[in-house]
Formats: sequence, structure tokens, C-alpha cells
Amino acid sequence: MTPQRRAVLEAVTTCGDHPTAAQIYARVRLTQPGIAYATVYNALRALVEHGAVGQLAFGDAASRYDPRPDRHDHALCLGCQSLVDLAPSRPSRSALRFAAAQGFQLNGQHTQFFGLCAGCATRSDAAEKD
Repeated sequence: MTPQRRAVLEAVTTCGDHPTAAQIYARVRLTQPGIAYATVYNALRALVEHGAVGQLAFGDAASRYDPRPDRHDHALCLGCQSLVDLAPSRPSRSALRFAAAQGFQLNGQHTQFFGLCAGCATRSDAAEKD
């Protein structure tokens, strides 16, 4: 593993959140000021391919990188964009039956929940009362 890939991996795994490539680039530049954005992006791609980190896509937004490559689900706050890890869920029996009826063989599942975190929900409730 190159020093650049090691720095990118450390930036993802020690941060405690699910950063974008731009956020990872900013963090890595603190210790490696000469690193190029393309180097960070290529390192992320290699780390994802090797299963060291996960990559999450939420619509048209920038991909987020997950320090936990194990199977789990996520909840995304639509207010502040925070992302929370959740215990993995299993496909429902009806989803499995529907997939089988369509001739679709399921190989995995990743459930994404969207809503407001506690802080954003409190602010939203307070704003509605004003």
C-alpha cells in the first residue's frame, strides 16, 4: 500500500463519519499538502475495489465513503446531511417473492432511510411554532 493510499484510508477510517471525496482530500492535504485530487480519487477507487472501505451513493449527491465495509444500512438526514449507520435489515418475504416472480435473483440489499436527525427535527418543530 502506497503512503498516499494509507493516508486516504486513515482519513476515512478515523474520521467517525461518511465523508465525500472532497472532504477526504481536504483531510489528507493536512498531512500531505502536495497530494493531487486525482490521487485521492484513484486511491478511493482502489480501496473500494479491495473492500477496505464502502462507497455510498445517494441520488445525484456526491458519493460518501464508509469506514465500515461490512453489510449495514444507513439513515440520511435531509437537513444537515449527516449519515448514520444502522443494523442490517433483511429483505421482506414479499420483496423476495416479487423478485422471484420477476425472475430476479437477489444477491444483496442495502436499505437507505431518509428523514431528519433529532437536531434538525427539533429545529424544524421550533420553526413551525414561530
